[in-house]
Amino acid sequence: MVGQILKIVGGTGGFDGASGTIAVAGQEIGGAAFYTGEICVKNKK
Repeated sequence: MVGQILKIVGGTGGFDGASGTIAVAGQEIGGAAFYTGEICVKNKK
């Protein structure tokens, strides 16, 4: 099994200034992994 928390601290292009968190859980080898989370981006004016 694998479990990780990924912290989003920036991006490029349409994701410039992005922030958020994604959680990953599942089988490390030969299995499925599940992702859940949220990425927030700035409104483009």
